[in-house]
Amino acid sequence: MPRRRLWIREETRLLGAVQIMTGLNIHGVGLIWTYLFLSQPSAFGKSYLPLSAATGYPYWSSACFIFSGIFAIIVERRRSTFLLSYTIIVNILSACIAVLGLLLLSLEFIIYTLSTRTPIWPEVKMVKFFQNICSYSPSSSCF
Repeated sequence: MPRRRLWIREETRLLGAVQIMTGLNIHGVGLIWTYLFLSQPSAFGKSYLPLSAATGYPYWSSACFIFSGIFAIIVERRRSTFLLSYTIIVNILSACIAVLGLLLLSLEFIIYTLSTRTPIWPEVKMVKFFQNICSYSPSSSCF
């Protein structure tokens, strides 16, 4: 009986590297949000809690993206059916988490736009910064 071979393209290592970099970028954005949240009350007397930071999205999603990238790299080196199926499941989970992140960010922009209070300058700068990241990010089209 012929043995089945796993045909895996060489791009999986590149996909894994992109997922790891996406996870690190999201984690860095979460650290920026945390710093701004903690420094705003002392500087301006007001605080603004981003919805994505309140849900902890930057921290648990970055871990999921990094694990997904690691498994994509491992499955190219050690080709087994178990690793391949686990990698596919983790990649689907990462895609769902990316969609959830886009929904959270869209909801954040809507809530911010509908607020009637006058914004303080870090809010305006951060919203414009994240709008630019979302519109020019090549990693948002990877999923």
